[in-house]
Formats: sequence, C-alpha cells, structure tokens
Amino acid sequence: MTAMETHQADALTAEEVGRTELALALVRGQSIKDRGVNLSIALGEETMDLQQEGAQLREMRVRIGPEHVVEPSPGGRRVTSPLGRRQVARVVDGSFAWPVPDWVYTEQGLPVPADRMVPGALGEIAVILDDGTCLYSLPASGPLADARYVLPGGVRAEAEDLRAIRVNLEPGVPVYFH
Repeated sequence: MTAMETHQADALTAEEVGRTELALALVRGQSIKDRGVNLSIALGEETMDLQQEGAQLREMRVRIGPEHVVEPSPGGRRVTSPLGRRQVARVVDGSFAWPVPDWVYTEQGLPVPADRMVPGALGEIAVILDDGTCLYSLPASGPLADARYVLPGGVRAEAEDLRAIRVNLEPGVPVYFH
C-alpha cells in the first residue's frame, strides 16, 4: 500500500469511527430529551439509568453480554448488543419459561436438551424488548446461572434494581442503547 493509499484508508476509518460516535451521541441525546420515563443503557460504561426528561431517577450497574458468532461461515449470524432505540415488550417473573438458544448450551460446553423451555432461565425478573433483547437478573439455576457468564447480546442487572424500577416498565417504554 502506498503512503497515499494508507492515508486514505486511515481517513475513511476515522470518518467511520466519527460517524459511529456521532450516532451514539445522538441516541444518548434523544434519551435525555425524551419526555417520558425511559431506560438509557451506556454499553461502554456498563450502566443503566431510569430517567425522565434528562433527570436521572436511578443509576444501576449492569453487565453487558459480549458479541458472539453463532454461525462462523461467511455471512454467518452474530449476536451483538443492540444500539439505538428499542422498547419494552413485556416484563416477566421467575415463572416465565424462556426458550434458551441452543448456542448458549454449546458455548458453555453443555449438552443441548430436547426441551429448551426453561422456567426461571432469566432470573426472578426480566425485561424483554421488542427485538428479543433480554434485560435479566441472575437466575438460581439453568444455563445462565453462572455469575461469570452474561448472555451475549443481553444485559444482566441486579434483581433488586429491576424490582425497584418494575413499576415504571410498561410495554412501549423506550430503551436507548448507546
């Protein structure tokens, strides 16, 4: 690669990074301006805020699930943390049976059971977003019960924090990832 080609490649990379940072800043700004109650999740800082009109009502530490390659072939599927705006679809309790993806078992070296519907798999309280992303608490048993493991593409919060904000989490409440 010539010096000129290297310079052009560096400029394009910097421009792309700048676009991503700008997009994330816009999402964060949108969460602050939102008039209603919303959740704002800062992926890099691993925090989740319950806020309204920019006022922070509660700040919570969370764990963000890593990126995971489900199908490694070219064009394969990746599970990543979402970016942008989502919304609460439902809030569930420990009796909710969640269909644990087979790749969660495989990734942890566990056999994939015939019935992957696991009651309490998302802990005592969980929030399921409109795109299927899960904000969940550490379960007592099941494949997500390992405190060192965080569901790829998911957000794990303390059950105490999720219980405290439960009254504010109705279907349609915006959740901003930035």
